[in-house]
Amino acid sequence: MLVFDDASIARVIRAAREVPFKRRRRWLADIAKRFERKRAPSPGAHYTRRSRARAKAGLAVLKAVVEEVPLVLALIDLKFLNPDVADDRRALAAAAGRALKAIARNASQPDGRIFDTIRLDLIMATLEKRKSSRGPKSSSRPQQSPARARAKD
Repeated sequence: MLVFDDASIARVIRAAREVPFKRRRRWLADIAKRFERKRAPSPGAHYTRRSRARAKAGLAVLKAVVEEVPLVLALIDLKFLNPDVADDRRALAAAAGRALKAIARNASQPDGRIFDTIRLDLIMATLEKRKSSRGPKSSSRPQQSPARARAKD
């Protein structure tokens, strides 16, 4: 706690008179901030800050219920977990996270044939859409859209 005597208060008042009136409120607030103790953020604020940082980074927190022994054995076999720290929950969670990242990385690189098939289907659908939007060339009957033709079959 700070204790001000009359002389120190008088010095503050003299200094405040030298500050222009419009800036005086801000100046006094800045002085008050210097003397106040910094408060630690509440646990809720800390949790919210971390959650928003994860969301901004595109990360997700997953909670999964799994049998521990098969998971530990699989992570050790796949070289994601060191057997010496297999009983440590944090090491187990970190190893499971690395395994999920590896699975996601491999899943995001599809087999070339599947990718080419999907791309070809998209190109064909686009060409059919263009062809049907230009209208019929020789027939007086309007052409059906590819989606309707599939629906009838």
